[in-house]
Amino acid sequence: MCYSKEGKYDKAINAFDYCILIEKGISLPYHQKALLQIETEDYKGALETYHECLKYDENSAALYSYMGECHEKLNDYPKALELYRTAIKLNEFQADAWLGIGIVKDLQDDTVNALPYLKKAVQLQEESPDYWFIFAEANFKLGNIAEAETAYEKVVELEPENVFAWLDYSNLAEEQQSLDDALLIIEDALAANPQNAKLLYRKAVYFAD
Repeated sequence: MCYSKEGKYDKAINAFDYCILIEKGISLPYHQKALLQIETEDYKGALETYHECLKYDENSAALYSYMGECHEKLNDYPKALELYRTAIKLNEFQADAWLGIGIVKDLQDDTVNALPYLKKAVQLQEESPDYWFIFAEANFKLGNIAEAETAYEKVVELEPENVFAWLDYSNLAEEQQSLDDALLIIEDALAANPQNAKLLYRKAVYFAD
């Protein structure tokens, strides 16, 4: 865990391998090793580790959700959906799995059917700015302006340092022909992120318009 916190992922993975060799029946080292493999984008390796972990933790909803994420990253969407659904069957409150299904359906250009899953995810994780951001983007894509606006407001409330959320939020206002509102949003963003270059550039563009 210390190696992991220092970003020394190879050494951390080796240490977790030693844990597994010493006592195979404990699932935690498998979970931690797989998370590091995901962090380093070794999704195939992570899946191998999770499959080993299944021998000792077969009823873990989180495990199936992580496996679904690996298949999602490998663009194997049918398998990802299958695993996310398995996670939900094991635990209907597994928010990551609801979010995962929504993301996959959106990637499959099925944003309309993605939305109920994303909505369920934010209901389960109301304090996650990442969840709200994804939900906002999906609503914006579908033209659900009021819902998107509410979601962006939630993102910047929870994570005012998220510059990309502020930019997308201001873009929503601009597309609604409300340049004054877009400028106000950027002013609020700059209050939370003084002298941020991206925000200053967007402000200059709005003034030029």
